Parts: sequence; C-alpha cells; structure tokens
Amino acid sequence: MNFTIILQIAQFLFYSVGILIGLYYIIQYIRLREVRKTEFAQNFVTVTERFHSLEKLFIQHGELSSLAHEIYQKSGYPNEISQTTIDLTPTASIKKQEMEFHTCAIMIQLMEDVWCTHGLYNNQRYDDPIMSGWMTLFHDWYNADIFKRNFVKLKYIYSKPFYYFVENKVKNYTPERDHDLTHEH
Repeated sequence: MNFTIILQIAQFLFYSVGILIGLYYIIQYIRLREVRKTEFAQNFVTVTERFHSLEKLFIQHGELSSLAHEIYQKSGYPNEISQTTIDLTPTASIKKQEMEFHTCAIMIQLMEDVWCTHGLYNNQRYDDPIMSGWMTLFHDWYNADIFKRNFVKLKYIYSKPFYYFVENKVKNYTPERDHDLTHEH
C-alpha cells in the first residue's frame, strides 16, 4: 500500500514538473517574441534612416537626376527633369556614370540589408503588407534602366539567393499603386 502511494506521489511530481517546464518555455517564447518585435521595429527604422541618406544623394547631386527620374517616374516625379537636356563633356559624362554606378551600389546594398534584416531571404515576408513600401521602391529601382545596367555589373558581389530574390521577387512584384490610401468615411 505504501508503494502505491509513493508511486502516485512520484507520478504527481513528475507531471507537475513537466507542467512547470512547459509553462517556463511558453513564458520564454512570449518574451522572445516581444524582443523580436522590438528588434524588427528598430531594424526597420535603421534601414529607413539609410534610405533617407540615399535620398540626400539625389537632392545634393544634379548628376543623378536621370537616375532619380527613371526610378520615380511612376510616383509622379517632376517631368521637367526628363525634358532637361544637359550637354556633358566626356569627363563630366564619365563622372556622371561613376556617380550613378556608386549610387546604384549603395541602393543594392540597402536592398540586400532590407532583404536580410526583415527576413525576405526566406521568400515568405516579401508579400507582407508592412513590406509593400520597400517592395514597391525596389521594383521601381529595378525597372530604371540606369539601375539595371549597374545591377548587371554589380550582381557578382552579392549572394546568389539575394540575386534570385531581385531577379524573381522584385522584378515580378506588382505594386499596389491604384489603391487610395486615404481613409474613406
């Protein structure tokens, strides 16, 4: 009789410890999920700050107006820029091409950083609504001839999975430009 009581107590303790361990892991999972949400928000802001720095290049360097126009033409970029013809000397033309090349390298690195930071590398988050702004921007970048020309030159310095992402997901992404984002009452 003592043996059955001891066995029941042992089973009770065993199950109790199992429940406590399970609760411990559930609590740890919840905490980790909250930490990841905070990290995601911080990473998003960090990458957005880098985008802001890239935009400063377009503002500060008139040599990049052709690239800016190609990228942002669907977003309502001023048409006056595209109608302006600038006669460049051969030296100025090379300087412009170098500026475009290096700016595209920065753009591609930003793309890869967003791809890495926000889990786009697993091909699951690229269609997440929170990523739609980045995906639209990358799609516009990709469709600019100046960007494409430089992407071809630079693609070998990036990983094959990132290149696949750009050539398949970014290239074929369909931006939702026709939606009215204002609140209708």
